Amino acid sequence: MSRLSPSNHVGLVLSNPCRSGVVVLGLSGDRGPTAYAQESYANDRAAGANVIQAHSREEVRSFFPSSAPTADLEDRFVYLNRDGGWANAGKGLKLITDRIIALGANVLEGMEVKELVYNEVGRVAGVRCANAVVHDADLVIVATGSWTPSTFPKLTLNGTCLATGYAPFCHKLVRRF
Repeated sequence: MSRLSPSNHVGLVLSNPCRSGVVVLGLSGDRGPTAYAQESYANDRAAGANVIQAHSREEVRSFFPSSAPTADLEDRFVYLNRDGGWANAGKGLKLITDRIIALGANVLEGMEVKELVYNEVGRVAGVRCANAVVHDADLVIVATGSWTPSTFPKLTLNGTCLATGYAPFCHKLVRRF
């Protein structure tokens, strides 16, 4: 949470996100994962993402380096979203926080924001925290990523942030010797 006059807006370039691609799969015939994967695929296509559906084991293998072992995914609904990836959110928030402090902003750490507070004309004018304290602000920065629309539905972002899924786990692949 910070205070920063809109006249002090200064561009901040963060390092590019890693567009590593995201492979999504579901079991054929299994209503849960397959339905989720198919809906995710439809959402990604509708959003204009660069997606490739795999129809064979060879196509699935082509998504990975030749040295990477893969399971037999023949009976699964599989696609690759080439635009998907990850961003170092912690680094990005640190860069932004350091920059706004350097510009004279007041940053209150450790506050749990429960809701946005609006003024009489419907503009965000502050936040209400879990301890019920309201902090007025000239500018409120919401840094909740693609979950912003579900976290703050009154923002009516109309699809500008779209979370089509999340990784239930991440695993770093290591080379076996």
